[in-house]
This record gives sequence, structure tokens and C-alpha cells, in this order.
Amino acid sequence: MGLAFQFRPRTVFRAGYGIFFDTLGVNKTDSIQTGFSQSTPVQASLDNGLSFIATNANPLPNGLIEPRGASGGLSTNLNQNLSFFERTRKHSYVQRWSFGLQQMLPAQFLAEATYVASRGTRLGVARELNVTPAQYLSTSPVRDQRTIDFLSQTFPNPFQGTNPIYGANISRANLLRPYPQFGSVTYSEPSGYSWYHSLQTRLEKRFSKSYTFQISYT
Repeated sequence: MGLAFQFRPRTVFRAGYGIFFDTLGVNKTDSIQTGFSQSTPVQASLDNGLSFIATNANPLPNGLIEPRGASGGLSTNLNQNLSFFERTRKHSYVQRWSFGLQQMLPAQFLAEATYVASRGTRLGVARELNVTPAQYLSTSPVRDQRTIDFLSQTFPNPFQGTNPIYGANISRANLLRPYPQFGSVTYSEPSGYSWYHSLQTRLEKRFSKSYTFQISYT
């Protein structure tokens, strides 16, 4: 909705408000086909580079990983990335509003100043759930080699043998994660928001005597 009010012969007040829902009011999320759509990562080495099982000539010596469908159960996508979202999702939306003054000046000049703002609510956010707990991370403002060495230390991989994708060793940082048997685990949730505030000014020379020009600044 909008409003324009001329309260003086050469002065006009303008205002407007609008609300816009994501994807034209339809909450659309791409389908997640974990187990039914399968990628095969290139696993060049299983012992941190001491030896190599993959080459440029044969990047997938163990062949392709076959999609297992629902039969994989909880072992689906071991050591790979997972993502999911709520069944009942909320619509994200943006509110926008503005108000300002336009003033006609001598010699066909127009001056305008407008406040323009917007507020985004329930914006989609991908939250990472499989991270190394914060208590093991460094809070030093400079390079913390002690923490780096602690987290990067490797150990025999307890998952080796359960799936060909697992290497011989695994780092402490990965072992400390909530779900060390997987890679990234992301959850899509409508918790994001945004703010925008601006002052938009404009000076325009209306077309007369064969010329016009405009200057604007935000």
C-alpha cells in the first residue's frame, strides 16, 4: 500500500509499506534423496598420503558406490555429508517500508529525501550440527599451535572396515564431533533475519530548455 499527500503547493509527502513472502507464498525446498542419489568421492589415500590407491588413470579403483535406497538404514551415507529439514516449515518474508518528502525548487529543480528500510524474518539458515565442540577450540587471538597440534593428531580409525570409504586414520578433531561416522550434517531452519536502513536523496533538474540531469546519493 502507498500514500501520497500534497500538504503544500510544492511539497509532497510519500510513504509505502509492503510485505513479500518467499517464493511467491510457496515454501519450496528441494527434495533430499539421501540413499537414492549417491555420489562417489575420490579417496586418493587411506593412510594420509603414505601410499596412494587412486591415480589420474584410475581415480575410482573400488568402483562406484551403488545407491542402496532405504535398505541402508542408519548406515546410509557413512563418512559423507547429510542434510535435512523440518517437515513443518514456516514461511520466510520481508517487510519493506519508506517515507519521504519531495520539494519543488525554483528553475524546475526537484529535491527528494526518503527513508527506506526492510526487515527479513524467518530467513532460511543452514545450521551445521556436526562440529568439534567449542570447549576444544582455541580462544587465542593469534595462532595457537598447541591446539592445532592437539586437534590434528591422528589415531587408528575405529570405523575402518565398516565401509570402504573410511581411511586407516582419523584426526582427534573428527573423533570429537557428535557424529564422527559422518561428514557435514546440516539442518535447514527458518531462524535467519535481516535489517536494512537507508537515507536516499535525489536532486533532479526537470526537463526544460533542452536538458535534464539527476544526482542521487544513498
